[in-house]
Amino acid sequence: MSRIPKILRQACSNFRVQPRYGTELRKCVVVDQSRIDLANKYFVSDLPGATIPATRLQNILENIELGGTLSEYALIYLQQHGLTALQQFAQGEITYEAFCKLTLEEQIKREQAAEAKRQKEDEYAKEEEAIRNAKYERDCQRAEEARRKRESAPEYIAKIKNQQLRSGDTLHVHSIDRLARNLKDLQTIVDDLKSKGVSVNFHKENLIFDASINNPMQQFWNPIKN
Repeated sequence: MSRIPKILRQACSNFRVQPRYGTELRKCVVVDQSRIDLANKYFVSDLPGATIPATRLQNILENIELGGTLSEYALIYLQQHGLTALQQFAQGEITYEAFCKLTLEEQIKREQAAEAKRQKEDEYAKEEEAIRNAKYERDCQRAEEARRKRESAPEYIAKIKNQQLRSGDTLHVHSIDRLARNLKDLQTIVDDLKSKGVSVNFHKENLIFDASINNPMQQFWNPIKN
């Protein structure tokens, strides 16, 4: 079986400087175009190790290119990795033209399998993220329910009522439901605080009960008293 002309090797290297932690360290990055051409020639450029020196696949490609005979282990390696066309070509069972047709089909199947694997991994990652988000929402909901239960307990309300506030102080509360269960409870608490000269500021409702003003919310309390 005739071999096609061998690819000429180019012993050239490119150097690239990469900074690290503010210090420029010189790293040698070898780019051998001949290995890339060799991988492309045998339609295995999509496989890891096809262009990396001293790897099993790279050594096999170089051996085939030089017209050498592959060992039994090399043939088994090709068979295990689904490179049947390359195995047949290396053993002289098919021509290079037939090899190109068969190996191109193999490469397409590998790319399709790799894409399917990536999609499956993406779906798995999305499912995992959805599970984490759902767990986070449940934890937040349980924490909020526990907070509301804790702050609505009579002991908590009594603690707020009996806070050691001095005349002239202002009690800042996020919302009314943090301080009182209902309007009558709210009236009692606010009146008690105002009697001590303490003002109350409810931020969410934008309500301020100023202790310096006598009955500033008389119309607010009237519906409750009636």
